[in-house]
Amino acid sequence: MFYRLAKMSDVAVIADIQYRTKETNSNGIFYLLGRPFLRQYFKLAMSDPCTVFRCVEADDGRVIGFGWSVLDIERHQRYMLKHRWRLAFPALISIIARPSLFNKLLIRYKSFHKNDQTFMNAHGAVARFWGWDPRYKDPETAVEFNNMGLRILHDMKVKTLHMEVDLSNKHVYKFHKLNGATVDKIVTLPDGRERAFMTYDLTKPLRF
Repeated sequence: MFYRLAKMSDVAVIADIQYRTKETNSNGIFYLLGRPFLRQYFKLAMSDPCTVFRCVEADDGRVIGFGWSVLDIERHQRYMLKHRWRLAFPALISIIARPSLFNKLLIRYKSFHKNDQTFMNAHGAVARFWGWDPRYKDPETAVEFNNMGLRILHDMKVKTLHMEVDLSNKHVYKFHKLNGATVDKIVTLPDGRERAFMTYDLTKPLRF
């Protein structure tokens, strides 16, 4: 295995991995919007200087996992809103194909614009996603890869890292609790999902 920072040329495979994880966790609007939207979304997010994208390659060079975090979520949201026009066309294509997405996307956009913490933390450094291609399962390496990312953020002087995990994603939720993350609150999203807002104190040692 080879761990490295992700490059813009990795966007397509990163989007594909995120989409494939719907096999184990199909909740959320991102999966419904499809691969074209995900590719454009990650291309935009990766262009923001305050994001940290990383990935893991198998021995044959295939990218099989990725993770990304935001060093300053308020700055990141301003950046994404400033360039939101880049997401308009792929979002429109998805809505035409599935009109029921419109209301869900509108609710998410309003929450993002207001920074109201309905769906995610609104302040500080935030872990956005940690995913592994379900075709190449390797739980031990996935855990090592996640914790390597936490150590990178600690070395970048991040002391507190926030995150959100849907309670339906039982294994990931249990892992973060066992690994040292604390639960700040549990909320019910507009679509009925229960989501835990969690925090890592990166000044403390990880448990795995």
